[in-house]
Amino acid sequence: MEDPLTQGELAELEAQTGVRLPEEYRTFLLRIGAGGAGPAYGLFPVRRVQGRWRWEGDGADLADLSRLAAV
Repeated sequence: MEDPLTQGELAELEAQTGVRLPEEYRTFLLRIGAGGAGPAYGLFPVRRVQGRWRWEGDGADLADLSRLAAV
C-alpha cells in the first residue's frame, strides 16, 4: 500500500480534480493508504507526478474525475 495522504495532499487532489471524493474514500486515503492494493483489485494508487495528482496503473487514465465535476 502507498502511504496515506495528508489533509493538505487530499485538499490539493480534490482542488485539482474539482471533485469532492466520497467520504468513505477520503477516509481510506487519509487513514489506510493512497491505493496500491493489487494487482487487479481496481484500487489504483494516487500519486503526485510532476506537480499534478493522478491515479496510476493499467486503465487508471479512464477515470477522469474532472469530467464528473461538470455533470
